[in-house]
Amino acid sequence: MLRISAEDDRDVAQFQQLHEDAKKNGFGRIFRSTFLFEDMVKSILLCNSTWEKTLGMASSSAYCNLSYSKEETRGNFPSAKEIASLDKELINEHCKFGYRANWIVKLAKMVESGKLNLEEMERRDMTAEQVSEKLKKLTGFGAFVTATVLMCIGYYHLLPSDIETLRIFREVYLHI
Repeated sequence: MLRISAEDDRDVAQFQQLHEDAKKNGFGRIFRSTFLFEDMVKSILLCNSTWEKTLGMASSSAYCNLSYSKEETRGNFPSAKEIASLDKELINEHCKFGYRANWIVKLAKMVESGKLNLEEMERRDMTAEQVSEKLKKLTGFGAFVTATVLMCIGYYHLLPSDIETLRIFREVYLHI
């Protein structure tokens, strides 16, 4: 299941009007998870990592071992409540997140305690700038992770770029 709103459909249609090739090729959608928390965790996993390594860390088999809740969940990805109940050592034992494990546990605890209201961000009760400032105060949320999460919410004014993005740009466009 994906989070797709009427605004998302409108944004895609506007983008595809500007770029006819995008429409022909079906481009324009942002792949998002069912819950913003999952997108935030996966954005953290992208930090200083190759795409292949990120996929490995985010694979469902790694997360299945973390889902200890007896509550019914939607999908294999653990909830903020489930992750908040774990420690970084256990997460690292199963998922090999390294330094990211601490960031993810802190994020889960903030969401679970209500100190970080993700629904407020998703409803767009805040401007993109307000959301960006709130995210940048979180451990692990630099420019790249913040821009990635903003796109998942529906704010597309920042381009997430990192070393891997620059490598691909050089390879494809500069032929270096």
